[in-house]
Amino acid sequence: MKTPVKVGRKFIGWIQGNVFFKKVKKSKHLLRVIPAYGIDKEKFDNVIKPQVSLIVIIEMEGKVAYMTSIRKFKEKAIERDFGYGKQYFLPLTYWQTTKQGFVIEDEKVRTSKKEIVRALKGAE
Repeated sequence: MKTPVKVGRKFIGWIQGNVFFKKVKKSKHLLRVIPAYGIDKEKFDNVIKPQVSLIVIIEMEGKVAYMTSIRKFKEKAIERDFGYGKQYFLPLTYWQTTKQGFVIEDEKVRTSKKEIVRALKGAE
């Protein structure tokens, strides 16, 4: 079952099982100052973090999934406000991609490679 996550009325992603999914377009959403993808701070702290162990960013233009554990996201993310409210940004160097394989160090992650690839295909 997919649970939508919104900031106000704006849909920012969904939770499915113990995974948070977010669709992005690199040309629009990739932070340029530090190559990073961000998540709204309030939603991360109060909705996403308590429910998930894995974050998957689905980059729609390149058809790439960026994945990280919730633990690594919290440890390495940088908090900034660039005019859209406070967000946590995780630099690309800390994400794993579908091209790099799926080695998630957090034993709580119960999502298989097959499920993530299926979500990536179904995100169109």
